[in-house]
Amino acid sequence: MIKYLRSVRHPAALLFFGTWIAYGLLINSANLRAYTLQQRGVESLVERGTFALPGAGGDVVKVGDQYFANKQPAQFTLGAAVYWMLHRFGLSYAKDYDLASALVTWLSSSSMCALSVALIFLVLHDLWGLSKLAAIAAALSYGFASTAFAYSGVAHHDIIGVAVLGAGFYCLERLLRAGTAGKRRLAVLAGALVTLTSFASLLGAFSVGLVASYGFFRLPARHKPAFAVGLALGCIPFGVYNHWLFGNPLTTAVHVQGLAGHFTRLQPEAFAANLHNLFLFGEPSVLKYNTTMIFGVLGLFLLPGLRKQTWLIGCIVLLQALFIANTRDCTWAGGNCQYGARYLLPCYFWASFGIAGIAERRGSHPILALHTLLAWIYASLVNLLGALRGSMYCGAAYVPAIYLRDLFSKAPPEYPLLAPLSLSVLAGVGLVVLRHGWKRVANRGTHEAP
Repeated sequence: MIKYLRSVRHPAALLFFGTWIAYGLLINSANLRAYTLQQRGVESLVERGTFALPGAGGDVVKVGDQYFANKQPAQFTLGAAVYWMLHRFGLSYAKDYDLASALVTWLSSSSMCALSVALIFLVLHDLWGLSKLAAIAAALSYGFASTAFAYSGVAHHDIIGVAVLGAGFYCLERLLRAGTAGKRRLAVLAGALVTLTSFASLLGAFSVGLVASYGFFRLPARHKPAFAVGLALGCIPFGVYNHWLFGNPLTTAVHVQGLAGHFTRLQPEAFAANLHNLFLFGEPSVLKYNTTMIFGVLGLFLLPGLRKQTWLIGCIVLLQALFIANTRDCTWAGGNCQYGARYLLPCYFWASFGIAGIAERRGSHPILALHTLLAWIYASLVNLLGALRGSMYCGAAYVPAIYLRDLFSKAPPEYPLLAPLSLSVLAGVGLVVLRHGWKRVANRGTHEAP
């Protein structure tokens, strides 16, 4: 994967950098000032050397006389690595909060979201052999035609978790393609990335279990011990964090808050209401924000010669959706300020693989391909509004309509990276043009020489 990103001409590298830059351009002050808990955790880790927060505001859990964010620690760890470097160059939250938080977000969560886009392409084209067009269509459906786009400018733990699991799945599929000739260290890496997902997000717990089971089922016998070692290694960071914070590697903030039973017991009334809210005509329904997910699920059945992978992805999407419908109040009335059904973020990633199936069979299914394209355009525009105006909306409404109404009547948020990134891109394009122009002049001079 790294070798592809080193070659800027490879489509995966172009997808990564193009998507990453686009995300950076749209990082705005509305999101940066709404999601302050994520930045406070990073600041505490770098400036005070602790995960403990200097106050009780936000989604926190109290341990003794200290408060800790009720989030997985990967987003703070990754953000702290970025902020540590920025802090050494004199930039701090206290001096310029918007710029510091924008850079931390772009270099951590936004880059991971762009990595997810590149990983979808690599799996579909380089490993599964689908066409470049089909792989690009699938990658962009997650990157721009899903709620991931609206949250790409937020230091978000679930965005990071999706990317880590996606990287583990890529390594696993690459190992399966190599067969017995594959290297054991790749099996260790695949296993470690799969379970390391828990350090970033618990939202995709079903995804982790299913991908791990899939790996054990399909890997050759010689790779299974190494894969098991990797799975164990990936559990260590989260276990160490839990032991340090709660005195037990298996105790999480959910247990401390007494909410563990909420995620394990059946809740028929909530389940029925959430099915309507998530998939029919509720406030955050995928029909209103993520129409491509529906077509992605249909497209899974069109992926050529990938029956095992199709079953895996279909089970992940189905079980993840049922789990969220049973355990979450997915409406704004339940206290969730959101833009679309953010709890379905893992589903959007996995369902996007099905878009490649429709694109690959567009000749034999032109009507389906046309409707998928229209759904892609609609979802991209809807989530572009979320990326432009902010994803922290509190109120029962169709948020894109409100943002569209206010587009020219209310002052837009600030975009701290818009100017520097735009100038950098223009400078880069200018250098490429000059380089090619110089080469042409040099070649012409060589040909004209006697």
